[in-house]
Amino acid sequence: MKEQVLIHAGGNYLNKLLRWHNPLDLPEEVIGKEWLDRNSALDPTPFIHPDDPNWGEETDHRKKWWYYRKSMWEPGKNPYWPVGGRQGEAFDDYLFALSQIVQCPVPYDRTGESNYMNQLYTPIPTVPYGWNMSFEDIIHNQCQRIWDMNRPVRLWWSGGIDSTTILIGFLQTKKPEDNLIVYMSKISEWENPNFYERLKKMDDVSIQWNTKENIWDFSNWNDGAINVTGEPGDPFYGTFVVEHHIDDLNTPWQDMFQWEDINFIYREDDYRCNYHRPKFMEFAERFAAKCPFPCVNAFDFTWWLAFAIKWQWISHRIFPMLPNPSQWHNMISFYDDADIQRWSIVNHDLKHRGSWKTYKWPSKEYIYNYTKDADYRDNKTKYKSLPESTPNGSMNVKFTPQQMIMTSGEYYLKTDEKQFNLSESVDPNLLLHDKWDIFHKPTWDRWKEIINNS
Repeated sequence: MKEQVLIHAGGNYLNKLLRWHNPLDLPEEVIGKEWLDRNSALDPTPFIHPDDPNWGEETDHRKKWWYYRKSMWEPGKNPYWPVGGRQGEAFDDYLFALSQIVQCPVPYDRTGESNYMNQLYTPIPTVPYGWNMSFEDIIHNQCQRIWDMNRPVRLWWSGGIDSTTILIGFLQTKKPEDNLIVYMSKISEWENPNFYERLKKMDDVSIQWNTKENIWDFSNWNDGAINVTGEPGDPFYGTFVVEHHIDDLNTPWQDMFQWEDINFIYREDDYRCNYHRPKFMEFAERFAAKCPFPCVNAFDFTWWLAFAIKWQWISHRIFPMLPNPSQWHNMISFYDDADIQRWSIVNHDLKHRGSWKTYKWPSKEYIYNYTKDADYRDNKTKYKSLPESTPNGSMNVKFTPQQMIMTSGEYYLKTDEKQFNLSESVDPNLLLHDKWDIFHKPTWDRWKEIINNS
């Protein structure tokens, strides 16, 4: 069978896949006894398997097999409701917990060690000895690679720092025969009014307006143009999580778990976390050690988490918004480029100048050199404009459609679900695939070995 590779799935959908496919293939007695009882499963309610004659619609949901399959294995009470990605915590793999620190709903491990699904991701590139390119060169080279496709370029311009950098790059590398379309909304105009006034006067650039009603119009994916977004510009620089901690960025990264506003799951003041907290910290230390440069302070660590874990979700997050995502390959995330990533690794010390207004300084300086707009350079900060341009704020996690997209262009929507009927909770077409087309076999083999040897 042709191998299929997952691009994206919503968290709840992953749980449904796990309940249906059960990649560990463990016998009932292992699932019900060794795997659960040995760790004092969360709920003392008797375990009931779907084959049990007592299984029925009237049975309390806490007794259900699926409840245990998606719960966290830990003595004591579960500190928060489980969502997709937490299966690894039964095996001392805390990638999902790390991802929450940088507010990533669907983590991808770009180091390749913790993915339990065959996700399509861009491996972190190596940096040759002595490698060095200027910021302008990495932007212009990527623009030229896209122009060389000989297709119209539709740039999704928000007016923010990341997409304005790209727009200037395309303007400075554009030849007369190149076709540049700026895809924008009224929010874009509000976010960067001075540049919009400049844009209106350009005869060789087309403006295409989007609204909440037409932003996901699928015709943009099959009209011959290549769509270019400013993703993943945020993890290129780091994460907005540091906005209120600029003065703390040089403190040891372990100290950030004391920040009150950090989304840290295993709080020291919560006794329910006593089992997992030390295991999480050991995992965090190992993950920090994989950073391509010494990971010392809070800025290093948050950048590394965003760069290694959040990067791919941001790069892919638009595709599931489409009613028909089969032509997802007609969109490019501009910053998802090897040389751009190398620049981020080599020039980590240039990303800010000690204040939130200087965050993403190389981009702001690059923009200023073109526009001479000192106010934008000195005062513009990150603004989450995309959710305001989408219907119902659909870029927010709670509105993420439950679907899965394959590299072949196939996509699977969640079927209508009856709460406890497993046969109707997963798209039946998925059964046409071998489960290892979807799940990452080496990871599950490793976890199965841990269970069998415990």
